[in-house]
Amino acid sequence: MANTNQSNKIVPVFFGCDNRFTPYFMTCLASLIDHTSKRRKYEIHVLHTDIEEATEELVKKMETPNVSIEFNNVSESIKDITSNLPIRDYYSPSTYFRLLIAHDFPQYHKAVYIDSDMIVMDDIAKLYDTQLGNSYVGAVPEAVLSVLPACSDYVSKVLNIEPRKYFNAGMLV
Repeated sequence: MANTNQSNKIVPVFFGCDNRFTPYFMTCLASLIDHTSKRRKYEIHVLHTDIEEATEELVKKMETPNVSIEFNNVSESIKDITSNLPIRDYYSPSTYFRLLIAHDFPQYHKAVYIDSDMIVMDDIAKLYDTQLGNSYVGAVPEAVLSVLPACSDYVSKVLNIEPRKYFNAGMLV
């Protein structure tokens, strides 16, 4: 539940994006901005390795008095972790950008990560204000596992993860 004392607190929001995915990100960002509270400040961080300067300038035009946008090139940071993780057609290096947040942005005690192809339907600060207790991450279970046994089998047999512990990493606190 949101805390009313949070009204002046900064809401850090992270996205992982590459140059070809920018149009989807801009749609997601517009939906986020449309639902912000004027009483809060939102610091948007775009983690990337290849976004062109002209594209950055275009996105920066979306800033508002309470929403700042910063592009963070993570080329060096990502090298350290992708050498040990699988890269496939559906697992690009940008999939792992979210893993850099805690290490590369220690000024934040907590943050929200959103995949760039999502649509935000409410103030993201409500999600940010969710109390996590002793948990390191706030996430929801992957819904497809409950309706597709083949996916559940894959998660348990190939990934060696209990299906009930497998979560959707597209939106995290």
